[in-house]
Amino acid sequence: GDVRLVGPDRSGGGTAYMPEMMADPVVMGKLAHFGVHSYSSGGAGSTGVYDYIQGSAYPDRTFWVTEFNEWCSTCDSGTRGTYDWSYCKGTANYLLSHLANGASGGTVWEGYDSYYLHPPTAWSFWGLFSVDNEEVTPKTYTARKNFYTLAQISKFVRPGAQRIRVGGFASSLSPLLAFKHDALGQITVVGINTSGNAATLSGALTSLPAAGYLGLYYTSARTNLAYGGSVAISQGAFNATIPADCVFTLTGFAGAPVSQGPMLSIVRERGGAGSVRIVGRGIPYRYYTIEFAEGVDVLNWQRIATMLSDELGEFEYIESPSSGSASRFYRASGN
Repeated sequence: GDVRLVGPDRSGGGTAYMPEMMADPVVMGKLAHFGVHSYSSGGAGSTGVYDYIQGSAYPDRTFWVTEFNEWCSTCDSGTRGTYDWSYCKGTANYLLSHLANGASGGTVWEGYDSYYLHPPTAWSFWGLFSVDNEEVTPKTYTARKNFYTLAQISKFVRPGAQRIRVGGFASSLSPLLAFKHDALGQITVVGINTSGNAATLSGALTSLPAAGYLGLYYTSARTNLAYGGSVAISQGAFNATIPADCVFTLTGFAGAPVSQGPMLSIVRERGGAGSVRIVGRGIPYRYYTIEFAEGVDVLNWQRIATMLSDELGEFEYIESPSSGSASRFYRASGN
């Protein structure tokens, strides 16, 4: 098959070994992306890599930061780290800094706490998902806060998005990056409010898809991917109030109306012991609350779930009503 390579993946990042790779046409014929690692703040490890590649004989190649995270001095030594708000906010800050340096992708180290048969110890505790108890089987995992801070980027900046220029200055909003996705008609602004107070972000969208609003989502020390409401766009301009001390995302789609009721379809699962699949479609990246009412009592609606729709506006939920329960009506409403 057509196997492509990523390298050199030096632990310290930078452009070392890239000249030697570029001098070998066999290697470059197989190279899909250059790769670097970085566990330092401020984009260290990826600084200058984009400009170096652009000035080479291979400006068509991109680079990925194939390992990054805020440094944890004990996580490779069998001891859990301190995964406080500062650390978890830092994980997102590191990724934004690498993207600002021109990286076209990033892979956090690592997805979940893992067992490795090599020194210094077997267990590594870098994961976005924490193993609840490494001594039991089967093992269960719980999301750490930096799963949510990174989701502020990875959920909304989809593959195929292109970073665009941000002009002006907002003192407490740093880093602050913007992206467009032509295929989806999506505009996304991602940043960190470093202040202990709410901040106002005023922006003007120039030569971009005409979206009607931007949805605000944020993660703070006390919230995870919280929905902060819709920010109207009028004649290409918007004013958003960003909550204090948070990682935030503003995202919108060309042609998406501010108000749109979701369409629901109900499918009874085959072999699902009476379970019901509820599939909805509404506005992309909007929270929808699903409710039910039993029998003819349609005045007594009960909430069963709140779901976040995907980039196509789709969401689904599988419910398993108790045996013998009355027939149910379902509805969904946007939050």
